[in-house]
Amino acid sequence: MTGGGQGLLRQITDDPLYVVRKADRPINQLRQLAKRMEPRVASLEGSYAIEVNVFDGVVEIKTENEAGARELLSTELGQYDYLRIVQLEEPITARATVRGGSLQGDCTAGYTAKKGTIEGIITAGHCDNTSTNQSGVAFRNSVEAYASNDAFAKEWQFMVPSSGTHTFENVIYRGSSTTMSITQIYDADNLPIGTTVCTYGSETKVQLCGKTTTKRVKVRDNFGVEYPAFGYAVSTLSGDSGAPVYGNLTAYGMHTASTGSTGYFVDIGDLPLAMPGVSIKTAP
Repeated sequence: MTGGGQGLLRQITDDPLYVVRKADRPINQLRQLAKRMEPRVASLEGSYAIEVNVFDGVVEIKTENEAGARELLSTELGQYDYLRIVQLEEPITARATVRGGSLQGDCTAGYTAKKGTIEGIITAGHCDNTSTNQSGVAFRNSVEAYASNDAFAKEWQFMVPSSGTHTFENVIYRGSSTTMSITQIYDADNLPIGTTVCTYGSETKVQLCGKTTTKRVKVRDNFGVEYPAFGYAVSTLSGDSGAPVYGNLTAYGMHTASTGSTGYFVDIGDLPLAMPGVSIKTAP
């Protein structure tokens, strides 16, 4: 593990015999390097994938163009002994299955979504996700609505695959291997205060549920952007932004912030106002 000891372990397992060894490097250090490498590797020809290997403490760049990558990143390879470049024997063309509530760059993929015939994922607008990688699929930002607004939340990104044909299920994760279909959306404005809602972020890695506490309160993020949000009694981690907020088979909103024991989410009903034409998938 990279830190946090027993508290983090309890989020993963209650097994008293679970074996833990100290990671060679903090996961944040590995993620930061992977993030810096993404735009540079994207400039090369051919398919690629960037993976953080916590167990070995390395960042692996898998590419069809190994020679080009080694030349482009010669300085970084000399600077970071935990950066690896691996030749891909075959292009990344396999059909991937993409779901919400999973790792998405610095944040969490909220839901699978579509705009016309184009399918992708949504996440929080403040996330630095101009390009990222999930399930072996490289994504790029297609539509962004991120700006201060009092009437409705403009805190969204719609991201689509850079290449390939993939399956986008109307499914979210609510556990490391537990999923749930999303078959309907429900405007959070219609939820009474005290309604229990849940979220699953890729950083916390555990389903958190709490009662709604406030409606349409003004939230100001670290970049000075203000938007109306709904408070609920959960305590999340940085990296959970973008996570789905849901009830039984129902999308209520998307997690965007947390202060102490209170989390904040934006209303799913604000999505079509902020990004016209983009909608959550509620059917296969």
